[in-house]
Amino acid sequence: MTTPSREPHLRLEILRLLDACEGYLLPQTTMRNHLCLLMAPAPGEGEFRSALDALTKQSLAVSVNSALGGEPRWKITDQGRAILLEHLRP
Repeated sequence: MTTPSREPHLRLEILRLLDACEGYLLPQTTMRNHLCLLMAPAPGEGEFRSALDALTKQSLAVSVNSALGGEPRWKITDQGRAILLEHLRP
């Protein structure tokens, strides 16, 4: 279950991970594994998907599905990078 204070933190951590990829696509499983190491308690599957849905709806991150199959891969958008920079300012 997502608490109101945890959801924005989860989305921010996802944006940080995607930004650290410097334009490369991040596989969804890899992203989830990183978040499980970063956050305690680890986000549940529903919480994780809800955060990804919110980022997608706000155009802060996009997923790319390969024509050859496989899991979705993610990247941060310019708008997502701008939001991230706002949160990193002192």
